[in-house]
Amino acid sequence: MVGFVLTVIFGFWLSHLGKPYHQIVFNFHKLIALAAVVMVGLQFSKWFKSGEIQPQLILLVVLIAILTIILFASGALMSLEKLNYDLLRLLHRIAPVGLALLGVWIFLVQR
Repeated sequence: MVGFVLTVIFGFWLSHLGKPYHQIVFNFHKLIALAAVVMVGLQFSKWFKSGEIQPQLILLVVLIAILTIILFASGALMSLEKLNYDLLRLLHRIAPVGLALLGVWIFLVQR
């Protein structure tokens, strides 16, 4: 949760600094995002190893993985200025909202 919030905060800060991206803020944004993904992956691994997997959890993991891939890919392509920047930025702004909603859903499923 903290990693997600910090990633979003650094992302907003980065977007307000404009292009070219400020390298220190950009690198913190990427590293915090990567750390958050690793932490979530470890948590999912624990749930799967417990053997008490609900079918909803598998769907949530797949959706979270897809949104995470979209975030990493769109962020990388935006920084390289490849493809349509406006479309990539839109994807990069929508995906965190989806992740937050899925996080709430996971919280409700695990109760």
